[in-house]
Amino acid sequence: MKSRRWLGRIGMAAAIWMGSALGLVRGAAGQVNDWLLPGPNEVAAVEQLETAGSSWTTGDKSLLYIRVDFSDMPGDPVSQATVTSNMAQVNANLSHYSYGLMTLPDVTVSETFRMPQTAAWYGENNERGRLRTDALAAASAAGYNTDDYWSHIFAFDRIDDFSWAGLAFIGAGGVWLNGAFNVGVITHELGHNLGARHSSFWDTTDPADIIGPGK
Repeated sequence: MKSRRWLGRIGMAAAIWMGSALGLVRGAAGQVNDWLLPGPNEVAAVEQLETAGSSWTTGDKSLLYIRVDFSDMPGDPVSQATVTSNMAQVNANLSHYSYGLMTLPDVTVSETFRMPQTAAWYGENNERGRLRTDALAAASAAGYNTDDYWSHIFAFDRIDDFSWAGLAFIGAGGVWLNGAFNVGVITHELGHNLGARHSSFWDTTDPADIIGPGK
């Protein structure tokens, strides 16, 4: 069983690498590090990852797909039919890459919630965290028990001031989709939720480094 778990992680890493290689998660500014280290509320999930075969990375998972809009960008960012179709393929990908050890059979798609601030405000102030908080609050007010889900997706039409197409916590639930609702981006970002980072990437930023300032 341990060997199968290890192989499952290698399979998931391959999926993450594929998403990076195809450029599926890069935003307008070409941002590559599309992950966030979790805050205090997500630390418990990270601690679970330290144990081999953690329940965080195996078993049947549930996800709440929260769609949001703004007064200056109204309307459903993506249709429920598209979400349902794409998430079925994401589930198939996760099952395949993990050798059946992890699946996502339970995806709940919310109605579209109006955010209290404009899209311009969230973008200009780089308030992805506030956007997440406001989306979860709106879902809770509508009767969704947000604590019941393994992860949440926050889907909205593209905000140009956000330099990424997708963003996710490492080793904890939470994915932002900035106008990018395709299967590749979602699979990639959920891989970050599972604890995977990008593979085979070294970004040097100091001109004094022996290999120079390039990527």
